[in-house]
Amino acid sequence: MHHKDQTRHVTEDERNKWNGSQLFNITGDNGQAKVYISAVDDFQTVLPQYTGLIHFTAASGALNGPGAAVRGIWTCNALGNYGQAIAFDNANRTYRKTISGGNWTDWTELISVESLEAKLTNLTWHFPTLLNEWVNYADSTKVRYTKDATGTVFVEGAIAKGKIGFNIPAFVLPKGYRPSRAFQFVGVASQLGMSNTPQYHRLQVSVDGHVVIENCSNTVNPNEYISFGFSFKAS
Repeated sequence: MHHKDQTRHVTEDERNKWNGSQLFNITGDNGQAKVYISAVDDFQTVLPQYTGLIHFTAASGALNGPGAAVRGIWTCNALGNYGQAIAFDNANRTYRKTISGGNWTDWTELISVESLEAKLTNLTWHFPTLLNEWVNYADSTKVRYTKDATGTVFVEGAIAKGKIGFNIPAFVLPKGYRPSRAFQFVGVASQLGMSNTPQYHRLQVSVDGHVVIENCSNTVNPNEYISFGFSFKAS
């Protein structure tokens, strides 16, 4: 019936479109990942071998991986030296890694608004060891410090009875909680003995984390009460 119908119910345009289509799989034939990166493989070696766009999975602990087992998408140029990987784990976390001119970035976790809000509000506070005879002014005002998801360090509390002067630290902030350059802060001091006139103190936070009470305007009871309430970006 159709022996003279050479297109066999397919138009010539359709046949040409199929024959000229892109024959490149971004997944395996079963729709799963085209590339598997094992725990002994290196992300930065394996991925650039696949130019264009692919779906991959990776074991936890893979070299130069995000740490967790992930599945994701990799896309790059024909030379494999410019590209991006985005990956997802089973804990609802998303990561991104980029290569530019052959140079790789570290993995960056992409944080949702909800996750960022939680990290900004659910802070872990630490209590420093006080030095040079300083003590906490009261249990309710113990000196403490923390750092939020943006890298901002917060220090608060009040101390008393210690030594005031340059290069005499009241306490030391640990690495990860120090400024990139030294700065000074003016805070509240006791007005005891100064006719109820508000008083202030000046402190310095150095790049090595030393928090030093440099001087106090209260010349009668300079160390009776020193209050903190400052913040800065960690280096």
